[in-house]
Amino acid sequence: MLKDRLKEIQKLRNKLCLIPVNGVTKDIIYTFNNTYNINSINIGFELSKVLKNEDLGKNLPIIAVESFRKIIEGSTSVYLDQETIMVYNLGILLEDDLNLNLESILLEISKNIVVILLWEGEISKQGLHFLSIKHGKLLELTEKHYLQLEI
Repeated sequence: MLKDRLKEIQKLRNKLCLIPVNGVTKDIIYTFNNTYNINSINIGFELSKVLKNEDLGKNLPIIAVESFRKIIEGSTSVYLDQETIMVYNLGILLEDDLNLNLESILLEISKNIVVILLWEGEISKQGLHFLSIKHGKLLELTEKHYLQLEI
């Protein structure tokens, strides 16, 4: 079933998948790594390692975007003949200081790479709410932008 859904995503313009999680990411990551040989990346941890060594001037958003892309592109694995990566711990990408347009970055990257997001938040018709609808940041990505996977 999952294999069929991932084949389906490869046909789409944006190869963006979403898996809603409720703090149970370890089991999902383990399954994808060991059953499907799909790499996963803790983007919050990896990006913070890069940014802590950078001069945090007005180039911070540019450095963050370039670093995010390099981390993703350097961490993919090939699944069903398509570069694929699972990404989790996205909170850093929503920090106001970074001033990132995460929606456009994800849509651009997912044109060439299957990006599986472990989504820690709520989903509504308006988009994806990081953490919660009331207190979280809104990503204006709707069902037309991604394929939701249920695990």
